[in-house]
Amino acid sequence: LILNGRKVAYAANAAVYHSHNYTLLEDFRRSFDIGVLHGSETWLLDNYGSAEKIGASYIHSLFRKLLSDKKYLLLIDCFFRVGLKFVGYKLGRSYKRIPKSITPYLSINKLWWEK
Repeated sequence: LILNGRKVAYAANAAVYHSHNYTLLEDFRRSFDIGVLHGSETWLLDNYGSAEKIGASYIHSLFRKLLSDKKYLLLIDCFFRVGLKFVGYKLGRSYKRIPKSITPYLSINKLWWEK
């Protein structure tokens, strides 16, 4: 859509409902795949920038909200989940340096690596 002249808008009051409940390992693997995409299709980041600043802002507000609501167990889960996602993403960005025999185990899309 963006390549066809459309725009992306931020709507702070928009409600978002996710239909998946990934485990920690699935979240890691999904983030690995996103890192692979960004590592192999660098034009995306070159043209549209990094999502890391927005992600950091989101994480900061999420942690603040969980602390203020005293949801400490959820805060711990989020801490580990965010950490694993970050590591998965960074590994994915440098997937070319990882042995090809290992990458399918890091990915949520194992069949993609069989090509």
